[in-house]
Amino acid sequence: ANAATGDDGNGNDGDDAANEQTKDEHNANDDNADEEFNIIEQSLKETFITVDRGLLDEEEIEPMYSGTTACVVLKRHQKLYVANSGDSRAVLARRTSSGGDSQKDGEEQNNEQSFTTIPLSIDQNPDSPGEKERILDSGGYVSPPPEPGLTARVWLDPNMTQIGLAMARSIGDHAVKGVGVIAEPVVSVHTIDEELD
Repeated sequence: ANAATGDDGNGNDGDDAANEQTKDEHNANDDNADEEFNIIEQSLKETFITVDRGLLDEEEIEPMYSGTTACVVLKRHQKLYVANSGDSRAVLARRTSSGGDSQKDGEEQNNEQSFTTIPLSIDQNPDSPGEKERILDSGGYVSPPPEPGLTARVWLDPNMTQIGLAMARSIGDHAVKGVGVIAEPVVSVHTIDEELD
């Protein structure tokens, strides 16, 4: 939400009163942003967990040994709320130049635009900080990546023969839920620039 104020203090301490009001309004806006984030975060988490549990009622799906990652982006005003469970990714394209803006005499106009990418989510791999600790604390086992470019894996047994899931969060994959693989997403918020993003 956007807020604009016009303060015109009066009396001996009018300027101080106006400044204090502005400070209070900014704090209220920060509190509202925090409250909005908390509500959206809780809603997204509950949705992922509900979908995960709902798989148990699906006759056509076997969620014990099947699952999916998920990444959801909700745009509200100038904010992107990103919920990620697993190793799916959300990426934002931001314009770094718009073609044709700076044409000098004798030069041809370049109509190409340039973009850069901004990661909005982080993979939850089994060996990621926090993820590995939760898995180990739940009685699971984590093996290192078998080769460069691959991810670590979650196992049910110390011999690392049962399951071998390559993510720490998943919707479904209920066989490894007891060893710390969870459906709850990591939720983050990002401010966007409507003219560049």
